[in-house]
Amino acid sequence: MLAGRESCPRSHRRRPPINYRQSDDDDDDYDPHDDTGDDYDPYDDADDDDDDELVDLTAKQLRNMTKCARYRAEHPAEVITSKKRYRETHREFIAVAKKCYREKYQARMAAAQKRYRARHRERVAEYNKRYREKNRDRLREYRKSYRENNRAELAEKNKCYRENNRAELAEKNKRYRENNREQVAEKNKRYRETHWVLLREKERCRCAGLGEEKRAARNEKRRRVRLVKKKRAAEKKRTAEKLKASGPLTLTIPLTDCLKSIPVTRM
Repeated sequence: MLAGRESCPRSHRRRPPINYRQSDDDDDDYDPHDDTGDDYDPYDDADDDDDDELVDLTAKQLRNMTKCARYRAEHPAEVITSKKRYRETHREFIAVAKKCYREKYQARMAAAQKRYRARHRERVAEYNKRYREKNRDRLREYRKSYRENNRAELAEKNKCYRENNRAELAEKNKRYRENNREQVAEKNKRYRETHWVLLREKERCRCAGLGEEKRAARNEKRRRVRLVKKKRAAEKKRTAEKLKASGPLTLTIPLTDCLKSIPVTRM
């Protein structure tokens, strides 16, 4: 036997691998290198092998999903710890993934946020309140930098808003002035004292284009306003002097006990 093996030298040439294919036919003489047969077509879309693999893959995914759900239900503490550890370890990856997702699905994210705000109004309001209280300085700095970097855009936006809501703004300002007369007067007074140069320049520019008649009418109106203010101040002063001269005011109110019954004399 040994001599027979040595007489046949071993070939170092590798044979081509044989691919076995399961077939539903009873043909035992299947040749994988025979291209003349009509049983196998690599471009045939009617082959059911891919569907079988897809069904098997879906079933496997369902089994894995069921296992994961059961594990999360049975070990909630371990799941929370694992998620926390993962977030701490992969902060940069998670941030990049969220950014890419938001950029790719902007419309979907906007719709989801809108639905969440509509369903949880109280929760969103409470969260915004806590955030504003916790980050006052940060929000103030952000608003300041935003106004400085977007002056033209904000001016155009405010102008459009005032033009589209004239009646509403006029009514709002009127109610505010009626409810806060003293504050409005004090504010106007401080403004005039601080910006008197600017106000005088504005008045001079406004009056430069007026005619003589309009200028005379404006001066007459101002004169009457000054006289009315002076008269009111004088009346207020005389009233205060009279009250001071009369001394403290006393009010006497006679009281009669109507519940007290009149004695009846019996005969």
